[in-house]
Amino acid sequence: MKKIIDKGKKEALSCLTPPKRKKKKERVKESSPQKQKNTKIDEQKIVNFLQSKRHPLRFSEVLESLGFHSSKKKQLNKTLSLLQAQGSVVCLPGDRWVDASKVKEVIGKLAVQRSGAMFVCSKEKDSSDIFIPPGLENGAWNGDTVRVILFPGLRKGKNADGRVIQILDRPKKDLVVRVGSKKEGKLLLCRSVDPRMQAVFAIDTAQAGFSLDRDTLVLIEPGKAGKDGVFSAKVKTVLGSENDVKVQEKIVKLNHEVPISFSLEVEKEGSEIEKKYLKNTSKTTASATQSYKEISKESTDVRQDLRSVHFVTIDGEDARDFDDAICVYKRNSGWDLWVAIADVSHFVKVGSALDVEALERANSYYFPTSVEPMLPEALSNGICSLKPGEERMVMATKISFDSQGNVKKTIFFPGVILSQARLTYNQVHVALDLKDIADLPGGSDTFSMLEDAEELYKVLRRRRLKRGSLEFDLPEPKFLIDRTSGEVSAVVHKEKFFSHELIEEFMIIANESVARFLIDKKAPCLYRIHPEPDVEKLEKLFRVLKTTELGSKLPKSPDAGILKDLLEQSEETPQAFLISRMILRSMMQAKYSPEEGSHFGLASKNYCHFTSPIRRYADLVVHRSLKGVLRKKEVQVGVKDLEKTAEHCNARERVSQTAEREIVKRLGCLVLKEREGETFEAIITSVTDFGFFVELVEMPLEGIVRVATLKSDWFDYIAERQELVGVRTGVRFSLGQTLKVELISINALRLEVEFGLAGEALPQKKEKKKFSYKKSKGKKVNKK
Repeated sequence: MKKIIDKGKKEALSCLTPPKRKKKKERVKESSPQKQKNTKIDEQKIVNFLQSKRHPLRFSEVLESLGFHSSKKKQLNKTLSLLQAQGSVVCLPGDRWVDASKVKEVIGKLAVQRSGAMFVCSKEKDSSDIFIPPGLENGAWNGDTVRVILFPGLRKGKNADGRVIQILDRPKKDLVVRVGSKKEGKLLLCRSVDPRMQAVFAIDTAQAGFSLDRDTLVLIEPGKAGKDGVFSAKVKTVLGSENDVKVQEKIVKLNHEVPISFSLEVEKEGSEIEKKYLKNTSKTTASATQSYKEISKESTDVRQDLRSVHFVTIDGEDARDFDDAICVYKRNSGWDLWVAIADVSHFVKVGSALDVEALERANSYYFPTSVEPMLPEALSNGICSLKPGEERMVMATKISFDSQGNVKKTIFFPGVILSQARLTYNQVHVALDLKDIADLPGGSDTFSMLEDAEELYKVLRRRRLKRGSLEFDLPEPKFLIDRTSGEVSAVVHKEKFFSHELIEEFMIIANESVARFLIDKKAPCLYRIHPEPDVEKLEKLFRVLKTTELGSKLPKSPDAGILKDLLEQSEETPQAFLISRMILRSMMQAKYSPEEGSHFGLASKNYCHFTSPIRRYADLVVHRSLKGVLRKKEVQVGVKDLEKTAEHCNARERVSQTAEREIVKRLGCLVLKEREGETFEAIITSVTDFGFFVELVEMPLEGIVRVATLKSDWFDYIAERQELVGVRTGVRFSLGQTLKVELISINALRLEVEFGLAGEALPQKKEKKKFSYKKSKGKKVNKK
């Protein structure tokens, strides 16, 4: 009975006391599946919350404010990352989160430098480039169109910092890579040969159906990135050995999106034009009149018959398109200069397939063994090329000068010419400088005309230099290529003859004349303007020039007007080419503009490009404007179109220049890669805190000597003087200094050539002589 009563008491008491708390593991096991599903974080709730806040919040603040337990950290971080990928929220530096609508966004193209520095070039007018810190490119590649958010006020300087939040367009569908090591199985790891791209790709040789040797260059179609960050890739073409110059040129063209083929529509349009205008052309004198009548009949222009004028073309030996011809006649009171330019505008009509393609390319692209022309070959090397003995339509100018080189009269008109000779710079050099005309086309008639041209050239050049025009004499590389193997055998300094300057002088005066004419007629034009150097660049230039032999001749304050005198004064010094290069680097970049402006480098009040419509779209626009004035008709290109055209031509010109510089670096690496360990004489061309750049005297190729390789001392960098000074020895490395360097290595991926001091022998320390007098003898003594 007692046991029954005790049991009853226990049951009664159990009703009054709370149940014991179960262990954590037990509670999780008993939680229902429905409750587990409801623990998912609401994405819209986060977006709404951040939208309600005026300032960014740290991750911990978001977690706490939304009432999430610390166990939700991982899930919240994953959700925020997902929202950022969708463009709803943004993570600022310092792990601060903000609603995307509160951050300024910019769309532009990502530009990666060889050093690894990244910038986004905004499409907004008058907007500076945005600096992208390492790791914030979000998988974007050089050339990608991206959406960027700005981090204002985080870094001092001209450029705001930013972060790529979305890749909008990836124009690079194909890439050239170098085959590297094996990964696993039949996978090969490859790296892009473009030094601006750090991505790694994996090629499946089993899928390709063939094996690939290490260091082979192949064209791939990149796929998606794996979890390890390595991109899959499909082989499209095996390019071959990197020693082949043509392969290197293909790489550069792909790296810079240089167009390498024309559409069928463009090719067809070009060949139809060629057939139409060349069907009755003949090189024989008997059919010349008939041929001219055919051209006149098919042309809408009233053309002057200039076939009796002794026109000649003067170009390089490898030139294939001839878009300018000249003739000079001496008169009792001066000279008549005739300049005939291929009338490309007659064949390339506004809005045609040819025109659209020409505008897209904007200019031709030149490489050591190939050219990617602005116009298809049927025009660039055919009907528009001023070949000798073949009638061609031209836009011509006749400029009459007095004996002092003053312009007395200028006229412009469409015409038909019959070039008498195709001359090379070397042939003109041999004829005028060496007085040898044995191999001169046209013989004594051509020689007589060239003598008149030489006289006029000297007068015009003297006048141009007197008004303040700058002349830079910088070394240019010429690569010697074995035609059998296709490999580059050497690089030498390109010869520049007087004949180069003669043609250049006549083209300058023709361009100036057209610009003045169009301004007088108030016609739209694409001008070529070149602003004066800005004050900041001038101050930096003059600080550095003070360390050279010209230091004592500099004015107290920087003055752009003295640059011409400095160039002339430096001609007799060992630092001549270096000073020329420094002054050139301080210049603003010349550009096309629909608004007239001066050309500082040429000291010209008005300037435009008129003389090369085969290879520059800007010249084609100028031709159309000139024709509109002569016909007294409205020009077909409006001012708004000109602004867009100018911007596009400027951008494509920079692409062309960058591509040309890259092919020089690539072929330079090929020339030097077999010469590691050799010693060269070099000149210091630039000094930084991490080393100095040198240019070889033997060949115009550049490399770097890093401070890390200078084991004999520690060096301080003096930025104002661009010098490295030894802390212990006082040895200085400065601009223009000549020294011996040893080739250490070639980094083909980064296009870098690295040198060290030959034998690590430091140059002698420069010391000023100090003098004292011995009292006993009173003689001057050199104190060491």
